[in-house]
Amino acid sequence: MKLVRVLRVMKYHRVAMIPAVCFLTFLWLWMSTSIAYINISHQPSSPDVQCISCKNESTLPSLSNFPIQDVTLRSTLLSIAQDSSLRRISRTSKNVVKVNPEVQSSDEGDGGIMFKHENMTATELWEAKELEKRMGRLRESALPTSNSGQPSVALQAKDKPLYVRDGTPQGTKAPDLPSCNGRYIYLYDLPSKFNADLIAQCDTLMRYVNLCDYLSHDGMGQVLKSEEGKAAILTPEGSWYMTHQYTLEPIFHARMKSYDCLTSDKSKASLFYIPYYGALDVNRWEFAENATNKDRDALTMDLVDWLRGQESWRRTNGLDHVLVLGEISFDFRRPDYGFWGSTLLELPQEVAASTLLVERHVWAWNEIGVPYPTSFHPNSGDEIRAWQSQCEKSERKYLVSFAGMPRPKMQGNIRGYLIQQCLDSPEDCFFLRCEHDVCSRPDSTMELFLHSHFCMQPPGDSPSRRSVFDSLIGGCIPVLLNPYTAYYQYPWHLPEDSKSFSVYIPAEHVISGKANVIEILKTISIEERAEMRVRIIHDILPGLLYSKPGAEHPSYRDAFDITIEGLLQRVANLRAEKAAAAAEQ
Repeated sequence: MKLVRVLRVMKYHRVAMIPAVCFLTFLWLWMSTSIAYINISHQPSSPDVQCISCKNESTLPSLSNFPIQDVTLRSTLLSIAQDSSLRRISRTSKNVVKVNPEVQSSDEGDGGIMFKHENMTATELWEAKELEKRMGRLRESALPTSNSGQPSVALQAKDKPLYVRDGTPQGTKAPDLPSCNGRYIYLYDLPSKFNADLIAQCDTLMRYVNLCDYLSHDGMGQVLKSEEGKAAILTPEGSWYMTHQYTLEPIFHARMKSYDCLTSDKSKASLFYIPYYGALDVNRWEFAENATNKDRDALTMDLVDWLRGQESWRRTNGLDHVLVLGEISFDFRRPDYGFWGSTLLELPQEVAASTLLVERHVWAWNEIGVPYPTSFHPNSGDEIRAWQSQCEKSERKYLVSFAGMPRPKMQGNIRGYLIQQCLDSPEDCFFLRCEHDVCSRPDSTMELFLHSHFCMQPPGDSPSRRSVFDSLIGGCIPVLLNPYTAYYQYPWHLPEDSKSFSVYIPAEHVISGKANVIEILKTISIEERAEMRVRIIHDILPGLLYSKPGAEHPSYRDAFDITIEGLLQRVANLRAEKAAAAAEQ
C-alpha cells in the first residue's frame, strides 16, 4: 500500500499538476491581498492532553481584541446546510481554509482550549477553539435531548464513569435494549453496480494490488493462521484476518444485513442506509490510463440520480440517511481543477446525509470519523475477553516502539527524527522497519505492540493512521504527534479526555530539538502507564472492533453498535431541531 501511495503522488505531480500548480500559485498570490485565510496545519499542544514538552509561561490574549474572521458552526440543519465556509482540506492538512467575513468572533478569553501553548497566534487560538466546539457538538449529537423523541438506549454506570458515550461500562451485562421502536433501519437495495459488481472486479480495482483476498469474508479478508513452528500470538485463532485498512464498506454492509431492527417498511424507518462502496469506486480510477473526471464521477452521479428518485430521500433531502465510505474525506473532495478522487462530498445534494469515514474533514459538520478496520473480528464476548486477557498478561519489555518506514521526501516529515531518537536509545526503543512484507502480517506488528508500553504513531499519507487502532487493541499507549490523527476525528469511539489513553507531543517540538520522545516517556510512571492500559483494554478496545456478522456479545458494544446508536440519536435530534425551527416560523 505504501508503494501504491508513493506512485499516486508521483503520477499526480509529474504529469497533471505542473501547469495547474503554476496557474494556482499565480491565482493565490493575486487573491491573497483581499481574502483572509486560516491555516489549519498548526499542531497546538497542551498539558491537558499530556503534552509534557509544553509550558504555560505566558498570558494568552483575548480573542475579542483581534479582528478574526469567523466561521460559525450552525446548530440546526437549516443553517448548517447553507454554510459556505466549508472548504477542502489537503491530504496532509497543509492547505488553508478560506473563511467568510460575515461574522466576527465575540468570544471573550481563551479558556477551555485543549490544544494550547504559549506561542499560539490569535488566529490559531480561534481555530483550536472552533474545532473543539465542533467535536463537542458531534459528541453531543449522539446524546438524547428532551425533545428528540428517540427512545434512549443510554445505560448509566453504577460504579465508575467510563469513556463509553452514555456511561455504560464495557464488559458489564447491560439491560435489554428497548424495542425496535425508534431503532428501525431501512437498507436500500441498490443496483449491483454500486457494490457487488465492484467486489467482482477485485482483481483489477487497483493496478498494483489484487484485492480479491482482502475482500473475501465480507471484507474481513482471509483468515490468519499461525505460522508453522511459532506459538500463537493472536488469540483466539479463527478470529484474526488479513484485513485491509480500506474495506470498511463491505464490513459495515455485512453487519447491517444482520442488524436486529431492519425493516422493509420505509414509513417505520428512523434511518436509511446507502450501501455504496465509494472507496472501491475511487480506487479503480487512481491508475487507470486515459481516465477522465467524467469517468471518475460517473458512478457518483448515477447514485445521486438514483437517490433523487427515492421519495424517502426527497422527503428530508437525506437528513435521515447515512453513507459509509472506506477512504479518507480527501479522496471524495476533488476540486474542479483536480485529477484525484471523486466529487461525492462536494456535491450540494449530499450535504444533509451523515457520512462515516475512517478520516473525516475536520470542518465538515456531517462527517463522522469511525475506527479503521483492524484484523480482529470476534464472534462472541468470550473471544473479546480472551484477547483482553492476552493483552493484560503480555510482558511489556520495550518502553516504546515504532513500526514504519522513513518518509524523507514528505514535507514536514517527522518520522526521520523519531527513528533517529529510537536508534539512539536501543535499550528503550525498538524500531521495526516495514520493508518488503515485514509488516504485511498483523502478527508481526501486533507482537511488537503487545510487548511495548508506548507506540509512536506519526501521520501516514494523511493525518490519520490505522496503526493507532492496531496499537490500541494491543494495549499499547499511542504517542500522537498531530492532533488531527485522532483527537479531531473520532467523537463517538475515543474518550474526550485524551490523556486517559494517549500521550501527545507536538511534532514541531521533536523537529526543533525541544522534545526527545524517549526521555519524555520515561517520566511517566509505571502506575500511570498501568492505569492508562486498563482504560484502553477494558473501556476502549471493544468499541474499536468490528465483530463478525451475527456475532453475539451482549456485554460489549463494538464499533458498529456504537456507531448505529450514535446515528439514530443524531438523526432524532436533527429532526427535532428541524421541527422546532419550522414551528418558530
